[in-house]
Amino acid sequence: MKLSLMPLLSLISLSVPAHAASLLLEMRTDADSASYNRAAWATGKRDETGFLLQTARLDLKGDLAENLSYRLRFRVNNESTVQGVDALATRVDFASVSHKMEFVTLTLGKTGAEVGGHEGLMDSRDIYLKSEANKAVTGSYNALSTNTRPVFYQSKFNTGVKAQVGLGESDLILMVMNNPEAESSATPRPHNRMLQGAVWKGKFAGNTLQPVLSYHTFKSNLDGLSSTSETESKLMAAGFKWADQGSFVQLDYIQLKATGLALAVPSDFQVTSVVFEGGYQMGAWTPRLKAEMSKVTETPDTGAKLENDVTGYSLAMDYRVPEASFARYHVALSQKTVRRDQAPDLTENHLIAGFTLVHDLLK
Repeated sequence: MKLSLMPLLSLISLSVPAHAASLLLEMRTDADSASYNRAAWATGKRDETGFLLQTARLDLKGDLAENLSYRLRFRVNNESTVQGVDALATRVDFASVSHKMEFVTLTLGKTGAEVGGHEGLMDSRDIYLKSEANKAVTGSYNALSTNTRPVFYQSKFNTGVKAQVGLGESDLILMVMNNPEAESSATPRPHNRMLQGAVWKGKFAGNTLQPVLSYHTFKSNLDGLSSTSETESKLMAAGFKWADQGSFVQLDYIQLKATGLALAVPSDFQVTSVVFEGGYQMGAWTPRLKAEMSKVTETPDTGAKLENDVTGYSLAMDYRVPEASFARYHVALSQKTVRRDQAPDLTENHLIAGFTLVHDLLK
C-alpha cells in the first residue's frame, strides 16, 4: 500500500514527541536530459529527458536523554519492498540509537558504514556524478561478463553495531554489521558471515583538514545460484579533504575487491576509482568541478581478462537562495566514457537542472 506524501507527513508530525530535535524534509527535484553515443545505443541505452525526484526523504533525530539519541531516515521516493536479513525495507537508511559514553559512542541498528572515502561520506543529494566505486557501494554492481549477476551490493547503510572512539583530533570507528549481500536479498540464505570495518577520520587545523582511511571486509556465497565457494570482498579507501567556509577540495582513492566469485568461470573482480572534486563559494554561488578515473577488471581463472577504463567529468553551479536556510538551484553538465578492449567507447552525457530543499518540519 502506498501513502501520499502529505498524509504521511501529518501522521509523523502528530506522533513525534515534543522533545524531538528535528524532523527534516529533504527534497531534490531535477530535470535530467540524458544522451548516449551510437555504441551505447547498441547496448540498449536511449536518449531520455524527464523530471525526477533524486531525493525525497524524512530524517527524524532526537534525544531520549542527555547521552542517548535516536535517528530514523527513510526515502519516500523508493517503493522497493526487498528486505534482507534485518527484515527492514530497503528505503530505510537509518534506524538507530546512539549512546554517548565517556570515550566511546555506541550506535546500534541500521546506520552508515562509512565506506567509499569522502565521496561516500558526502550526502547523495549533493552528488551530480557518481564514480564507479560509488555506484558499487550504493547499489548492485554487475559483473562485466554478464549484466545479470551482481558482484557488489549496497553497503553504505547496514544493520549492526558501531563504536566511535575519540582520539584527540581524530576518531576511530569500529563496526560489525550484517553482510551486504544478505541485506540486499529478498530471500537471504542462513546468515553467518558478518561485515567488519574500521574507519579513521581526522579533523585538524580547526576542522579544515580532514583525512580519512577505511577498510571493510566480508565473506559470502550468494554470487552463484548454487555456489558453495567463499567469496571474499574488501572495500578500501583513502581520502583527503580541505574545507573552509563553503569551499572545499577533496581527493579519494577507492579500491573494491571481490575474490572467488562463482561466475561462469571462477573469477576475481576489482573496481578502482580516483576521484577529485572541488567547489569555491562566492556569496550565494558555488561552482563545482569533479573528475573521475576508474578501472574495472574481471579476471577469470581461465580465459581472457575483461577490463573497462572509465573517465568522468562534471561541471556544476549551485545558487543558494538567500532567504532560506537551505534551499538552492543547481545546474550540472556531466560526461562519462567507458573504454573497452576491442570494442567502441560508450559515452553518456547528462544535463541536470533542479532545486534542492531541506526544511525542519518542527520549526
